[in-house]
Amino acid sequence: TTEARVVLDPPRHLATVVVDRAGADLVELVDRHRRDLCAAGTEVVYAELPLGDPAAADAVDGLVERGFFYGGVVPELRDGDVLRLQYLDVDVDPSVIQLYSDEARRLLELTLADRR
Repeated sequence: TTEARVVLDPPRHLATVVVDRAGADLVELVDRHRRDLCAAGTEVVYAELPLGDPAAADAVDGLVERGFFYGGVVPELRDGDVLRLQYLDVDVDPSVIQLYSDEARRLLELTLADRR
C-alpha cells in the first residue's frame, strides 16, 4: 500500500503529492489526488517519488499515461533522491519563458518534449 500525503500551496494554485513509500496502488492514488485537486482549482500537481523505491520507478509509465511529465530530480530531498513529475491543468506558452543559459534551454526542451 502506498503511503503518501498532499501538501497544498493555495496561493500558487499548486499541490504536491509526496510519496513516502510506493505500493501497487501508487498510480491510482496519485491520479485520484490529481483529479480531486484539479477539480478544486489546483493548476499544477507535482508527484514526488522516492528514487530508491523500486515500486516508485515502476509507476512512472502509468503516471505519464495519465498526463504527468518530467519535472526534475531533487537530490537528498527526504531520506534520498526524489523524482518530481508534474501535471499542468493550465496552458503554458513556452515562448514567454526567459532563460539565462544554454544548459537551462536544453533542460526546458527536454521537459517540453516529455510533456508531449
